[in-house]
Amino acid sequence: MAYKTCPNCGFQNLEDAVFCIRCGEKLEKLMDETIREYEDKAVKLSNYSRSKNSKNLWIQEFRGYRILKQFPASGAEADTFLIERDDKQFFLKLYRQGMEPKIEVLQKVKSISQKLHEHVVVVYDVGFDEETERYFEIMEYVQFGSLRDLIPYLHEQPDNLLKEMTERIVLELSEAINALHSEGIVHRDLKPSNVLVRSLEPLNLILTDFGISLQMNTDVSKIYASSFKGTPAYIAPEEISNYFGKEIDWWHLGIIVYELLLGKNPFAGTSEQVIVHRLVTRGVEIPQEIDERYETLLKGLLTRDRKKRWGYEQVRLWLMGKKDIPVYYSSQDEVSENNNASGSVPDLKDWIRAGFTEQSAKLWSKIGLTIEEALDFKEHFSYSEAISWINAGFRNAALARKWYDSGVSPEEAVIYENFGINQKDALYLINHGITAYDLQKAYSEGKISPENFSIVEISEYIDAGFNPFKESDKE
Repeated sequence: MAYKTCPNCGFQNLEDAVFCIRCGEKLEKLMDETIREYEDKAVKLSNYSRSKNSKNLWIQEFRGYRILKQFPASGAEADTFLIERDDKQFFLKLYRQGMEPKIEVLQKVKSISQKLHEHVVVVYDVGFDEETERYFEIMEYVQFGSLRDLIPYLHEQPDNLLKEMTERIVLELSEAINALHSEGIVHRDLKPSNVLVRSLEPLNLILTDFGISLQMNTDVSKIYASSFKGTPAYIAPEEISNYFGKEIDWWHLGIIVYELLLGKNPFAGTSEQVIVHRLVTRGVEIPQEIDERYETLLKGLLTRDRKKRWGYEQVRLWLMGKKDIPVYYSSQDEVSENNNASGSVPDLKDWIRAGFTEQSAKLWSKIGLTIEEALDFKEHFSYSEAISWINAGFRNAALARKWYDSGVSPEEAVIYENFGINQKDALYLINHGITAYDLQKAYSEGKISPENFSIVEISEYIDAGFNPFKESDKE
């Protein structure tokens, strides 16, 4: 594979690139200046800061390793590279300035990675590099990509092969999760992109990216953290309350299985606010097209009550073909059916006691909010104004009001929320001609995703006078 080096920032773009994806520099004059994948070239590092003190570093080597190439940016956390020493290739993760991983966890992962090499990417070195002023990890290079890359391929296969591969993946991941928990570590951010494919035949999957992992206390089921830092589309219900015990890794496995079977995340295209509301009110609904065996697995793993959720033992029994494993899953639909069967009728007295008139209680009680949520919306909006925000998926009235005051419509606000964009950054984009619908269009075309979207990188395009969402700028 050939790469085209940007003369402005040094980023290695794909051979057919016209503009640098990092800084927006035009590359048309570089058609004869491509470099081969492993040619020895220096790479420019940026701390991605727009302050006056920002600085760029050109590096050709890193701590005795030769840099072969830089991988395309996939997030705001780190830059990644293919490096080499003594004719052996390694993977370098260089955290961007200001990013401080839990180094004690990384050191523990390093110390046990040899012991758990069947299940965890082997980590050779971690620490802080004085020259680049960044934290780093050096680990084995896994050439077959991630489970995220494998999922589209699986959905091109016959249904029986898809299910067979899903079962093999469940086996691999359940053993990996159990091995990690046995060493006192909660991964905390399991998702397809953090599962690497060491080999395809036989299938060998390993876990990676322990940047936000946590060490469990003596009671390995209990751990609390100050805040949620994982990926919203995989969040377990208890993470909303900042509980991060080993049970969350099994919930994350359930979401991965859902994606394997259906080819998409259950919360795809949904804002974090809506995700939280769904988890609190009804959890993840299992589609009817899922066959009984896999429906049981999903219900076991996606049980909202963490104490009753399936763990290693239940998954192991499922893999053995057992059919009588207790499942405690419940959805809002099932709750509603039970209520209807018992003849229960919504009582407006509690709404009236909370300060609603009888007429307003009838209105607000029918739109799916709790009394507390309705009171909050009532404080910030009229009923007719609130409806549009609630229908768009908002359950936090204060957040909805911030978007309202910014002059953004509910539909646009949901798109910005889906990409993790706040009001200030949304207005920055709007003022530079990039709308929410531009983002949505790019997402629908597979060009961007909430997982790898970076407002910093987009601002670098804009500073270079280039709008990456306008076709005219790409010509």
